[in-house]
Amino acid sequence: MRPLNPLAARSYRFLAHITAIRSSPPSHGTPGVTTVTLSGRGFGTAQGTGQVWLGTATATVQSWSDTAVTATVGMGSANGGAMILSGCFMSNALPFTIDLPHIDDVTPSSGVPGSAVTITGTGFGASPGNVQLGSLAGAVTVGAIRPSRRPRRRGR
Repeated sequence: MRPLNPLAARSYRFLAHITAIRSSPPSHGTPGVTTVTLSGRGFGTAQGTGQVWLGTATATVQSWSDTAVTATVGMGSANGGAMILSGCFMSNALPFTIDLPHIDDVTPSSGVPGSAVTITGTGFGASPGNVQLGSLAGAVTVGAIRPSRRPRRRGR
């Protein structure tokens, strides 16, 4: 006897690609400084068009394999997730926290444009960034941060 619906007697296999992150130590980092290795499966043997997010920005990939991806936290990232996009498949997300710069001390606490100022703290990164001293932008130099001179007004 034949079934009324010829498809009812057939079985079909459905294969799903699963990209999954199992661990991502550390779970926090500083943009442009911290390198993280995401371990899991289904990432693909080569990066191709794959991307990594550590927080809210794409990370700079250092190495890529089917079970591990190493990347550096992207500049401008904020708190978010650690995720991998492999082909058109997005992995699960693990929490990832961005370490923001923290200022411990500014010496001296006042000065005139051109004065040397020392800022101590943590999370500044490996290369000079931007500094605002009062209402003036500071020029970052090796070992010192100096406030920029206020532009002269023309006609005075």
